[in-house]
Amino acid sequence: MDISIEKLNANNYSAWKEDDKVVLREKGSWRIITEEEKVPNKLSGIEGEEVRTYQKLLKDYNLRKDRAYSVIYLSSEKEYRLLIAGIEDPVKAWKILEDVM
Repeated sequence: MDISIEKLNANNYSAWKEDDKVVLREKGSWRIITEEEKVPNKLSGIEGEEVRTYQKLLKDYNLRKDRAYSVIYLSSEKEYRLLIAGIEDPVKAWKILEDVM
């Protein structure tokens, strides 16, 4: 699915926010932004298949977290990208953009 939204600029925050939410939902990442979903906890004493299951959950979480940051960054105009460049935490990036708008 190829999704295109207008990049965040000084005049479109409300529309951009709603559009980005939809894209993030489509990527399975929105609950990371709202912090309803956290990094999976590794239980001590797990072995074998449980370790592999945890590793799979962690890999999936990190992939969706990376996608969330990418969506936010790439859907912003350059002046707003500069504010979040190097942060790589989508929750922090979202809050920074929310605060400046």
